[in-house]
Amino acid sequence: MARPTSPSTSRVSLALLALALAAPGCSDADGIAEGESEDTSEASEASEASEVGTDSSESSTSAESESSTDGETDTGVPGDDGWARGIQIARVEANPGAAIPLSIDGREATEAERYTRIPARRPMWVFLDVEVEAGWTPREIEARFTLYPAGGEPITATQIVSIERSTADWKIDTMGGFDSVSELANFGGFYFGLPAELIEPGLAWSVSLHEVDPSYLESPVPESPPVLPPIDASESNWDLGIEASNNVFRLVMVPIAMDFGGCTMTPPSDAENIQRYIDHQFASNPVEEVEFEIHEPYPWNQSISSGNDLSAILNAMSQLKSSEGAGPEVYYYALINNCGICIS
Repeated sequence: MARPTSPSTSRVSLALLALALAAPGCSDADGIAEGESEDTSEASEASEASEVGTDSSESSTSAESESSTDGETDTGVPGDDGWARGIQIARVEANPGAAIPLSIDGREATEAERYTRIPARRPMWVFLDVEVEAGWTPREIEARFTLYPAGGEPITATQIVSIERSTADWKIDTMGGFDSVSELANFGGFYFGLPAELIEPGLAWSVSLHEVDPSYLESPVPESPPVLPPIDASESNWDLGIEASNNVFRLVMVPIAMDFGGCTMTPPSDAENIQRYIDHQFASNPVEEVEFEIHEPYPWNQSISSGNDLSAILNAMSQLKSSEGAGPEVYYYALINNCGICIS
């Protein structure tokens, strides 16, 4: 069994594939795609963000965001807890290697909308998307994210971020989601890191948004405060949806022994090189652990320079898996080094 050397998750959701290929792009001679290397650097940046349940009470990820553990805001207004004005929580999303909605448009996400359950005992991120009203004045807002361990005391983390506009608008402008934690920090969205030791079945959550500048509290108390679950809901927290069973991703890593057109190359299968693949798979899939084995090199005496060539390798891996009687829970992963030939 293996865990990544720097456990983290990526905002980009990658679906599990029956067979996965690690193929070089036009500038990759070592068999690792450029995007995979970027995920590793993002993991290092992510480790600097605030975590729920850590000893540190303050941390910062950009000039515009900071974390603290300040107490409740006493505004003196009955029924008001310093709730933020003119802003709502549009979406809450957990990411243990895949994007899993927890709340959509102020309601709890259904099982169908969640896609999958969250694996236990692995670190993950929780992201908050916000929607601001017309005429919004950019300013600092505090998010309070609380976890409720089964049989334990609640744990609250806070984060103060300068909110410029709706995060949904920003996504539309960029034609995509957040590709890195640093990108999210630069925009000014909310996110919380949850350490593995807290992620157990029965864990529940709640979240609320609050004003930092008390002058904004002179505005009327919002009819629907930015609180989840809503203040008029029957429950005070929602279940996070942690999977009770051990969720393991099983990999068989097959080095392709290339021997064609003057290229004689087999990717290295040393511990350091393999760990890079394991780290990437752990970060990209919602699993608790990654188990792997190194297969004997698979001889290949054909070209690897096009998408069709990669399809041929994919078919070969499918046939190899079938011939070896591997179960449906096992994924064969081809390791390729084609001497740096551009794959078009």
